[in-house]
This record gives sequence, structure tokens and C-alpha cells, in this order.
Amino acid sequence: MVKIEIILKDEQGKRLKQLRSREIEVGSYHLDEIEKSVEKLRREMLPELTRHLVEEGQRQFTPREKKEDGVKCNGNQPITTRDNSRSN
Repeated sequence: MVKIEIILKDEQGKRLKQLRSREIEVGSYHLDEIEKSVEKLRREMLPELTRHLVEEGQRQFTPREKKEDGVKCNGNQPITTRDNSRSN
């Protein structure tokens, strides 16, 4: 058995979340057994990891920031849009 732990940290090393640790069976450490165990682990942990990263991204991106920054062309010039949904 091998114990796997995934700890998410931000750029400054601050711990954001630790996913539930899992143990995987690697059998006699033959490559095909290891690959099967890792694939099973990936299917189990990837949805949880993805969900947390999306939630964290959404938490950091607030409507206030979006409104202040607006949309900019090449990151410099503000862009204005027209409403093309109206028929003339």
C-alpha cells in the first residue's frame, strides 16, 4: 500500500486545502499494476481537485474587480460594446 496526499498551496506557500488522503494498492510494483492504481486514483481525486480549484478561482474573482477593470484591448485600451440584439 502507498498513501497519497495532495496539499494545495498558493504562490506564497499558504496552505489552501488538503484533499482527503488515499491509499492505493500497487501489488508487486509491476508497472501495469502501478498504472492501474494511479488511473483509479486519478478518476477518484481529479473531480474533487478540479472543483476546489474552480471554487477558489471564483472566490478570488469578484464582480467588483470585473466592474473596475472592465474589458481592455491588449490589456490597455477600454473596449465598449454595442447591443446588436435589437432589430431596426
